[in-house]
This record gives sequence, structure tokens and C-alpha cells, in this order.
Amino acid sequence: MSENKINVGIVGIKPGESWAGVAHVPALQSLGDRYRIAGVVNSSKQSSEAAARALGVNQGFASVEDLVHSPEIDLVTVTITVPQHLEVVKAALNAGKHVYCEAPLGNGLAEVEQMAALAKVDADRK
Repeated sequence: MSENKINVGIVGIKPGESWAGVAHVPALQSLGDRYRIAGVVNSSKQSSEAAARALGVNQGFASVEDLVHSPEIDLVTVTITVPQHLEVVKAALNAGKHVYCEAPLGNGLAEVEQMAALAKVDADRK
């Protein structure tokens, strides 16, 4: 964490239109003394860069893997469709990141239990 702020990477954002754009971003910005949006990623590099520009964020990543492996990101916020949650949460936890995932967490109990097990393993490593 740089500057004693938690650096947030958002997965799936359309500024001003998506739920992340109308709810998460304003909430994080209102808590600017504690959180900084450090990067975003969408389905394409072009879309990521456009979202980053619109939000005044330094980094629009080309892929989820790039975002979760960036040393600039402490917390990954997962705001994409539910069928993609498990893959992104797994990538973020395996990269040692903290994760906030919108509800519903997964496609059924089995996916949620898998995420919980991964989070426990990650917590035990720290």
C-alpha cells in the first residue's frame, strides 16, 4: 500500500453506466483518504484505457492477469457478471490480493465454497 492508501483495481467498469461506475467509484472517491483507484480492466485494452481516462486513473490494464499481478494493486474489486466471478476471484487470491466481489458471489454453492477455501488458504499465507 503506497501513501497509506489501499490501491484498488476494478474489474469491469463503464464509467457513469455500470454498477461499478455509478456506485463503487463514487463510494471509493468519497473515501479518498483511505482508497485510491489505481487501475481498471475491461474486456479489451482499448475499453480499459477509455475507462481509465474517464476516471482519471493511471492504468488501464490489458487483462485481469496484468491487473492482479501489478504491484500497484492491493485490492481487486470484481464487478463483472456472475459467471466470471470465480475465475477472477481465483486469479486475484492466487496473486495475493485482497478481494471484494459483488453478490451473488458465484454460480451456486459449490463456486462460493471454492472461493471461500481459496480465501482461507490466502489468509493462512499472510
